[in-house]
Amino acid sequence: LAFTGLLGGFLLILTGRTLRVESLVQERTLALAENNERLRREIEERTQAEDQLHTLWGAIEQSPAAIVITDANARIHYVNPRFVETSGYSADEVLGRLPLALRSRLIAPETYRTLRTKLLQDRGWRGEVGSRHKHGHPYWEEAHIAPVYDAVGAITHFVGVKFDISGRKSVERALRDSCRKFEDVLAAASEVSVLAADVRGTIKMI
Repeated sequence: LAFTGLLGGFLLILTGRTLRVESLVQERTLALAENNERLRREIEERTQAEDQLHTLWGAIEQSPAAIVITDANARIHYVNPRFVETSGYSADEVLGRLPLALRSRLIAPETYRTLRTKLLQDRGWRGEVGSRHKHGHPYWEEAHIAPVYDAVGAITHFVGVKFDISGRKSVERALRDSCRKFEDVLAAASEVSVLAADVRGTIKMI
């Protein structure tokens, strides 16, 4: 009887320990499953973020507009291939430089001072600027420049998106020249008499 009681007690202890072990295994299995699910979500979110960054990077690299990113001190950190094509400068030649070093004398210094003032006041700027190609000839751009902020609202970078409008400016200049020539012709014609005949052959003075 004593042995039977001892054996029964041993079995109860063993059963209790087995149940505690099974409970612990279940808890750890559940925790592991939760960790795996959390890790799966993190991987999925990171993959989505990387895909978005890849898409954004591709859009910037393949943009038909020249894109320039500077730091808060206006020193160039990045230029896209379109900028290289438009300006003639390679990325290595302009990184770390100020964009003003590439400006043309076509634009008055006051324009650049206004641009800088607006940007430092946390305002964007839009306008036409004259730039200088690496080989010396000037060209015109329509520029859109805006500040970039960090999480606390401080300016960390500036981004400029610029479109080459040299062709449009050439057309506008040609139209102005044509208008001036036409006005000169009209002014000269007003000083002389012009004879014309109507459909009935009547000669009139204009």
